[in-house]
Amino acid sequence: MSIRNRTYNADDVTWALRQAGVVEGDVLFSHISLGSLGLPQNCRNTEECCHQLLKGIRAAIGSTGTFMVPTYTYSFTKDKKFDPATTPSDIGPFTEFFRTNPGVVRSLEPMFSVAAQGPLAEELLRDLPKTSFGPDCVYDRMWTKNAVIANIGLTIEYLTFLHYVERELEVSYRYDKPFEGYVLSHGKWERLTWYYFVRIYKENTKPDLKEFRSRSRAENLLKPADLGKGFVEAMRCRDIKSLVTRMLDEDPWSFIQGPKFDIRDEMKT
Repeated sequence: MSIRNRTYNADDVTWALRQAGVVEGDVLFSHISLGSLGLPQNCRNTEECCHQLLKGIRAAIGSTGTFMVPTYTYSFTKDKKFDPATTPSDIGPFTEFFRTNPGVVRSLEPMFSVAAQGPLAEELLRDLPKTSFGPDCVYDRMWTKNAVIANIGLTIEYLTFLHYVERELEVSYRYDKPFEGYVLSHGKWERLTWYYFVRIYKENTKPDLKEFRSRSRAENLLKPADLGKGFVEAMRCRDIKSLVTRMLDEDPWSFIQGPKFDIRDEMKT
C-alpha cells in the first residue's frame, strides 16, 4: 500500500509509523515538517492539521507510549531568557502546538528543550544535567530506552541525537562551549551556565549525513514509509549509535563536509 500523492488522515499516520517499525509502548521522538506531507483530510487550518497528526501518532504508540518532539529555542545563544512555560518553539508549528497541549512536559533546557507526553515524560525530561549533549542528557536517556526516532516529512538526516554520540566519542571538530543566561524555575529567574557541544566554526565542519542515510538504508536499519505527499523515516537509537560509532571509527570525518584539515592547527588560530 502506498499513500504518496494523496491527502492523508490520522489512520494513515498510524499506518505509516507502524510500517516504519513503531510499536505500541514505544518512546517516539520526531522531527516534523507538517507542510511536506500535504493537506490532511477535512482540515481547515494548521491547528486542525496538528490535531490530525497527533491523533495518528498517539494511536501508533498507544496509552503506554511516550511521544517527544524538539522545542528548541537556542535562547542562551541569542542572549535571551528562557521560560519553559511561555518561550515558543523555534522549529515549526507542530512543535509549538504540541508543547501547549494538556499533560505535556517540557525540559528546563534553554537551548535544546524537548516536550513529551506519556508515562515516561517526567522520567525522560526532569532533572537534566546542565549540558545539551553530555552524560544523562535527554538523548542519553532516549538511548537507554531504545527510543525510536521517526522523522515525519523529513529525512533521518535531521538528527540532533547525532551530537550526543559525537560528544561521547569526543570528535575533534566539536567542543563544549559554556553559555550563560536566565531560566525561570519554580517561579524565580536563575542565572545558569549551560554547555552546548558546538562545532569549530568552519565550512568544513558543517554536518553531512548523506552517507549515514545511505548506509542505514543499505543495512536495513532505516525503515521508510510513505505518508501523504511525503514520508516517514525511522530508526532505533541503539542502531543509530552503533552505526555512527562504526562510521566514525572508519573515518573521523564521516559526518562533516570537509575537506579535512588539522584541527590542532585550527584551534591555535
